[in-house]
Amino acid sequence: MLFAGKASLVEARDSFFVMNFILMLAWGLIHVFWGGVTNLDTQINQGSLDLAMTTPRSPFFVLSLTSSHLPAWGDVILGSLGLGIFAFRLGPIFFLHGILITAFATLALYAFFLFVGCLAFWFRRTESAHSVLINLCLAFNTYPIFSGAGAELRWTLFVVPILLIGVVPASYFLHPSWSVLGVEIVGSVLLYLAMRKFFFIGLRKYQSASVLGLQRT
Repeated sequence: MLFAGKASLVEARDSFFVMNFILMLAWGLIHVFWGGVTNLDTQINQGSLDLAMTTPRSPFFVLSLTSSHLPAWGDVILGSLGLGIFAFRLGPIFFLHGILITAFATLALYAFFLFVGCLAFWFRRTESAHSVLINLCLAFNTYPIFSGAGAELRWTLFVVPILLIGVVPASYFLHPSWSVLGVEIVGSVLLYLAMRKFFFIGLRKYQSASVLGLQRT
């Protein structure tokens, strides 16, 4: 009833659901397959990083694979079903759009988790900051902020990295265009590469502290 008869409200409703389904699916995939990145700061503070550096593999990937949160399969299933329903309603090509855009949304969310976790290289007590930053990320990507926004505002929002996780992917899913897809691909890849570099900068600091005999508490 709330959305009946108003195109702008229908658009806001669809954007809200699609953003949440994409975020739910990306969230679930990361927690199931790369769960270690979601508590990277805790691993750093507890010394798990020392163990990861004793293996021949890159600590960057070892830490991501240290845990898997099996209950997150529920997010994967619900997110997939939700996007599947929208894709079925919109047309077969939207199944491919959903798979493509979710892959890059997952990459962007992974990069954001990496950023939050790497803060532990510089700050000792990051538990509160971790929760605040993750909740801010979720809040910004579960609200249809594009509804009623002009073209200039939309393109300004497109370049905000945090919105690559839900807002931009939902915009592409509902209204596919090469320009929006390009923003998502370039933005998420650059964000990932920047956060990967951020991790190795922090790792060098961590290794230097270990060589000097400094203790992390």
